[in-house]
Amino acid sequence: MRGSLALPLEKVSRILNTPPLESGTVRAQALYLSMPYFKEFKFKDGSKDNVTGLGIGMTRDFGGPWYGVAHAGSAALGKAGAFSYGMFGLGAQSPKWNGVRVGAEALVGAAGGGGVAVGGGAVSQGEMWAQWEGAGRDRLRVKVGVGQWKALGGEKQSTPMVSLNVGWAFGTLGPAAQR
Repeated sequence: MRGSLALPLEKVSRILNTPPLESGTVRAQALYLSMPYFKEFKFKDGSKDNVTGLGIGMTRDFGGPWYGVAHAGSAALGKAGAFSYGMFGLGAQSPKWNGVRVGAEALVGAAGGGGVAVGGGAVSQGEMWAQWEGAGRDRLRVKVGVGQWKALGGEKQSTPMVSLNVGWAFGTLGPAAQR
């Protein structure tokens, strides 16, 4: 036996239209497999080590240059075995030029485990990136980024990071754009 509680995520007026959801604005959304590389994490025992993570990321277009972004993952290589993170934030991106786009993101969230010195767990990350999107309607995305990861409490450690992301984009129907 199973029970559930559901919450409609669309405005009631859009759900009750006949037929529903046939008008609106298609927004780009992408899912990524990511491999961030953190240079010299500080550990609670005083040591430092490089850590490579494995995670997933998601972006959602807000219109214009703005988009929302979220990342979650865990350590895959290095001595931070049980280290995990989850962050969300805002990004800005350029128009696409010859299949390439550039942008920047600012994220906040939480991280911990694996003996990494993150104080209370609050973290932030800033990243600049370049992304290949192919020509025309190609949905494959390959993004390379460089940035800074920072623990906001305790030792307030900060470390440079690079990331490689491979993703797939698709469209989702959102509310109609305001005119």
